[in-house]
Amino acid sequence: MVHNTKFIDLIIIYESTNLVDTLEEFLPESQPSGAVAAVGKVGLQNKTVEDANKNTMIVNTIALLMESSSSESDGEEDRILLHKILSSDICLFTSERTPRNCIVNYAEQIVPTYSEKEFRTNFRISRSLFENLSERFLHSRQYKKLREDKRLSHRVHLLVFLWFAGHEACSNRDLGDRFDLCLSAVTNVISRVTMFISSLSPDVIKWPTEDKKRATSEFFNRKCFFSKAIGCIDGTHIRIDPPKTGKDDYIDRKGITSICLQGICNEDIKLINIFVGYPGSSYDSWVFTNSTIYDKLSSYFGGNIN
Repeated sequence: MVHNTKFIDLIIIYESTNLVDTLEEFLPESQPSGAVAAVGKVGLQNKTVEDANKNTMIVNTIALLMESSSSESDGEEDRILLHKILSSDICLFTSERTPRNCIVNYAEQIVPTYSEKEFRTNFRISRSLFENLSERFLHSRQYKKLREDKRLSHRVHLLVFLWFAGHEACSNRDLGDRFDLCLSAVTNVISRVTMFISSLSPDVIKWPTEDKKRATSEFFNRKCFFSKAIGCIDGTHIRIDPPKTGKDDYIDRKGITSICLQGICNEDIKLINIFVGYPGSSYDSWVFTNSTIYDKLSSYFGGNIN
């Protein structure tokens, strides 16, 4: 017999190309021939798998296997579960996607109609920067390794990520409804583009040259009356899921679980150095003295810093 604890496993594998052998794995050694006979009765031989109705085959197979049960107590439990399956109280083996309400062709038809202001408001970057990033993503390792006949367009990837990054209250389900994607696809897209953006950091976040430092210093001296300043430094917090251990260390002053990010930017509000990772309860001074740039201040700025 097939015990009810195996029903879900049995139903999940019904698309196997060799269902006869697969079903035998779920049966006691004393009844393999009965299982094969039952399978044969409902037309589950390999040559007919592609043509038969899979849902009906599974239900009939379970029913026939249950009839061969020698245990009255187990058989009664199995009959109750089978009755629930047949009465559609539970649906374990439908392969059809349930239609859901979503915005149709948002990326393909609606986004192109946005003005420059509307595009920047929704995605937080200019359209020209978006085109530049999407083109680079198209030729990235993260995108090229995807199957050409299955992958979403490079533009949709970036639009999903930018909407996620630019709207704090946005959930994965909101993204799925907006871009007509399932939740797993949304998660994969965000992860994929995150890795791509991270790979760009060495080329984008870098310490200025001597000429750039002089130009920056002149700007701050002229605008803010600060001499020899080449950047502005501050800290922020990045919200994270609570870790399994040491959760209290990551609770910041606002009661949010986070990690600290220290950033230095120039007069163009472009980051030239970042340091991230310390628990959210850490003070800015502690993060600074333990950051990678602290021990390099002399070489980065020149002269005696004391």
